[in-house]
Amino acid sequence: MGHYDKHQLTIMTTTQCNMHCVYCLTKARKNGNAYRIDETFARTIIRDYLLSCDRPWIRFYGAGEATIEIDMIKRLIDYADSISTVPIYYELQTNGFFSLDVADYIGHKFNIVYVSIDGAPNINDRQRLSNNDKSTSEIVVRNIKLLNKMTTLGVRATITVLNVDKQREIVDYFSSLGIKFMFSKPVLPSVGSNENLEYAVPLMTYAENYLDAYRYAKNKGIFYGNIYIVNFDRKTDTFCRACHPYPHATPDNYVSCCDRAFLSNIGLDELLYGHYDVKSGSIVYDYDKIRKICNRKIQNMTKCVNCSVNEFCGGACLGTAYQRNGDFYVPYDKECEVIRYLYDEIGNDVVLGFFHP
Repeated sequence: MGHYDKHQLTIMTTTQCNMHCVYCLTKARKNGNAYRIDETFARTIIRDYLLSCDRPWIRFYGAGEATIEIDMIKRLIDYADSISTVPIYYELQTNGFFSLDVADYIGHKFNIVYVSIDGAPNINDRQRLSNNDKSTSEIVVRNIKLLNKMTTLGVRATITVLNVDKQREIVDYFSSLGIKFMFSKPVLPSVGSNENLEYAVPLMTYAENYLDAYRYAKNKGIFYGNIYIVNFDRKTDTFCRACHPYPHATPDNYVSCCDRAFLSNIGLDELLYGHYDVKSGSIVYDYDKIRKICNRKIQNMTKCVNCSVNEFCGGACLGTAYQRNGDFYVPYDKECEVIRYLYDEIGNDVVLGFFHP
């Protein structure tokens, strides 16, 4: 189940957030005023998407926290259901910091939910704080336990200097909550900045500790994944949905190909290929940009052509490549090193029965 086969529409509802994570990956609130997606734009892109696919999959996400706009999410889901001729698969990525009423709706309506949590409270509450700098773990863990009984649930931990060598403990803690699908991601500098460096870990340090925890989890019958192994069990010439490109509707009413391009004003212009025209009530697409994104395949990437694991990678992360190198056809060398290392160690062992967040 290669990650490149995860074909979905992403609706980024807002840049507002009810948490204050010390390593915030977007710094969305520093990019001007708070943004909230135009509901008419969201309905328009849902309509366009449903007309173009026969297995619809709609994902709600946010540069902030998607569920702050839960009432809008409900309306958009009702709208999508009313115009679709087939059942829609719904996904939510969330910080899990919401009321029981919201949790109940999510559990009944969403087919899969990914919750961000960085481990046990002694770590999570140092990294993921509420906006008034209070603990968040009690509420998040309560909601994880509830949702795990109602729908398919996965969790993802952000790995920093505080927990990079505690990945076995993270597996044990999540297992104690009854979770079977676990993921992690090393912290990156915020988009468009060199922040978060005090929390970042060398990617190979992350990978070596991850490998140990992956094997430990597998022996316990648990899947522990990350973004670097997502195509190991099926050959591909593209890395992920960004390369097709599947649409991501941003809170400021643009269409991007990638979560990393969550606003139009953060310097990732080549990843934006559409915008909502209010006067016409339609989305204007840039087909030259779409063609360039679609041609982002390993056979068109000089560094990838002769790589020993290119067909089980697909060119690595498009967004990271563009952020790091200013050219999404040039993969980030340190990610390439990690992917080759992990493939050599476990490439023939990985069975991806579950999509990455």
